[in-house]
Amino acid sequence: MELLRTDDPAVARQQLAERGACVLCGLRPEAESTVEASLAIWGRDDLLSAPPVAEVSMAVNQPPHEPTGVPTWYSGVSREPPHPTERYDGSPGKTPPRAHSELLEPHSDGYAYGDAYPDAIVLLCAQDCEEGGETFIVDGYGVLETLESSPEHSWVVDALASREVCQGEAGRRSSVSSVAQRAPSGRTMLRNMLWVQRPNEENSPEEQRLDAEMLDAWHSAVMAAPRSHVKLAPGEALVIDNYRCFHGRTPFGKGAEGRQLWRQWVWTTDAKAVPVHDGEAGANTSNPWTITPEDAEEHVNVPKL
Repeated sequence: MELLRTDDPAVARQQLAERGACVLCGLRPEAESTVEASLAIWGRDDLLSAPPVAEVSMAVNQPPHEPTGVPTWYSGVSREPPHPTERYDGSPGKTPPRAHSELLEPHSDGYAYGDAYPDAIVLLCAQDCEEGGETFIVDGYGVLETLESSPEHSWVVDALASREVCQGEAGRRSSVSSVAQRAPSGRTMLRNMLWVQRPNEENSPEEQRLDAEMLDAWHSAVMAAPRSHVKLAPGEALVIDNYRCFHGRTPFGKGAEGRQLWRQWVWTTDAKAVPVHDGEAGANTSNPWTITPEDAEEHVNVPKL
């Protein structure tokens, strides 16, 4: 699937609904433009919350960037980047690579928020690299269809919606829930986090074995699924439905003038829950509490367009 490029935010939103991702063009390659793009796509009525824009450079998430004059929806944002743990089986090479020379496998963003992970992502290219550095998308809905059509793995589809597994990182927000859930609109919301998802530790050994079989089948199907690659140019933003699609990137060239993106996590009216802290929209991932989208306006200050 080739991702559509458009300079129309309305078309971008339509593509999100139909295909789960697209590229929004014609933006300034600056952090402020990421915020403007989010507002243009979802508008005041449907954009509930978003943290400060974060820099993604050399495959390591840098501390959030809060340029002067850019509206900030979140207070108390954690400045600590995520430090993924080993996969449940402890096998080597299962943690996401930090080196630019390694492939970053397809994943969902926002695992530290538990079930309140963002329902959308905006990745704006500030600077591309000469070699590699392509972002790619895997359609999670397509993965479900593949599993459902497999005599060997059709059982996994129901298991993903019924079996509760651990999906949070130790020391941060606990999350024991199903991989497949329902968003407020009724559509399926999925998570793929190879280095975080693991069997429910409260289950019996036999139940943990079934958890592991389900997760192995799920992760293997995601890894084997077709990938839509796109090489972003400065001023282009990849907009992703984080409930449907998983994203990764190819290795890229080394050097001080390497690849740089600005990342915006987004919670819209289709989010299952919005992370807040101490009555304010916040991202303290050690112990945040959440609210439903219906109650979000009491806590979240979304500026006018």
